Amino acid sequence: MSTDHTHVKDLLRRGLEYHLQGRLAEAAQAYRAALELDADNASAHNNLGFLLAQQQAWDEARVHLRAALRLKPDMAMAHSNLGQVLVATGEVADGKHHLEQATRLDPENPTVWDNLARIRLLGGDLQGGEYAAMRAVRLQQDDPALHVRLGTSVALQRRTDEAVEHFRRALGLDPNHAEAWAQLGIACFLHNDLGSACDALGRALALRPDDANAERHLALARLALGETDAAIAGFEHLLERHPEDGQTRLDLAAVLLSRHRPDDALAQLDALPEALRRSEKAVFHRAVALRARGDCASGDEILRSVADNPTGEYAERAKAVLGAH
Repeated sequence: MSTDHTHVKDLLRRGLEYHLQGRLAEAAQAYRAALELDADNASAHNNLGFLLAQQQAWDEARVHLRAALRLKPDMAMAHSNLGQVLVATGEVADGKHHLEQATRLDPENPTVWDNLARIRLLGGDLQGGEYAAMRAVRLQQDDPALHVRLGTSVALQRRTDEAVEHFRRALGLDPNHAEAWAQLGIACFLHNDLGSACDALGRALALRPDDANAERHLALARLALGETDAAIAGFEHLLERHPEDGQTRLDLAAVLLSRHRPDDALAQLDALPEALRRSEKAVFHRAVALRARGDCASGDEILRSVADNPTGEYAERAKAVLGAH
């Protein structure tokens, strides 16, 4: 075995260790050093391509992953990694082809099934996502993340009880798995088990304080419990960190209206992105806010336009407000 070959193996091993520790700059340096010694090393190209994809450096990631497949056409992980990059950059059909090819090349690899499950779920193929997630779990039953993916796939199909079982199974494997707590909390919220939802979402946020999805659902659960001030505080805290979150801003506007704060509600509605500001929900709440602060003429004009939409979700609510005038 040549000295260069041994050095390449050492660099790849070191790069993988750095990669697993989240030290991406050092991992990339090790992979690049390996490629300087052996430009035709498929593993180095694949690992570097995957790392670059994590950093959303899509073009360079694609170059390295295609190089890996040119050198090793049957490398399942390179197909899987390239598939994810292609889907992320809008080449969905080609991306899915590579992801599916990975499962054919290495059907005993839980990672390629999990990657396929994630992409199918993102694309709305819920049954296909569930099948792929189930294959991954069967291959590696002690991985809590795989149980969370499977739970998410059935939760999206409104099989909440099954989803809760999968999330609890994940937590049995790892009681500190933040995503499992978050998804369990969301499932409980959708099942109207509000106390359990608050408990699970609180645990998720204790483990991962920057989880915006968990924080939003915790605020919604508190609102459903009648804890309006706590819900408002939760929405406001979330918007301090994510001012671009239009859905949370719209929810906050609605809650502020329920607390007889129309000026504050209008300020939130004015801050919505343009497309969301034109949504029927936002328009309806603007009308109600205008009426609440005394501008009934403007509010009623907007409400009539909402009421005149026969297919609108808020048409009946607008008619009810106008009828109560």
